[in-house]
Amino acid sequence: MKNLEKQYADLLAMQRFRTEELDEAVIERHVKELSSSPLFAGSALSIFDLHGCRHVYESEYHKRLFADTGGCYTGMRIHPDDYVQVMKNGVAAMRHVFMNERIRHKAKGFKLIREYRAMAGGAYKRVTEDMQVLETDSRGNVWLVLSIVNISPDQQPPYNVVSQVVDTESGDASLRWMSFMTVTAYCRRARARYSH
Repeated sequence: MKNLEKQYADLLAMQRFRTEELDEAVIERHVKELSSSPLFAGSALSIFDLHGCRHVYESEYHKRLFADTGGCYTGMRIHPDDYVQVMKNGVAAMRHVFMNERIRHKAKGFKLIREYRAMAGGAYKRVTEDMQVLETDSRGNVWLVLSIVNISPDQQPPYNVVSQVVDTESGDASLRWMSFMTVTAYCRRARARYSH
């Protein structure tokens, strides 16, 4: 797990933000738009700031859905059997976007779609999560990421963690995996292919 955390930290460190370029008004605009939109009333929304490494927004529905049985919200809890795989797939997706210049500069055109189990309403339930880049800085660093989480209609075993990176314009899945080894091999091939 420590190795995985180091990989995550190293990927974040690859991004070189200039704090003076990041406008808090952009965050406020996104929060206002998302919190007032009836389109997202039944979805758990959050915005993650990769520069500050923190959630800058979590919708009221998100907090209610992922609160404990006493109604206290302390954050989303991923099933322990799924957690490492979710983290590995997230790191692989970050590597895919951050280390591939061709993709990095059009990062807003990709989304990570994944399924895993999270504690909701006092029980672990399969959820689907769509993560998409909301904002980049002037150099293409991924700044704000939107997460939209819903309870999956499929609650039957087997409970596999499934993830894919999708090009939102073409619908192509540039990364699709259920195991980290597949992603590692793909990243090596992609790095060799696009490093010319």
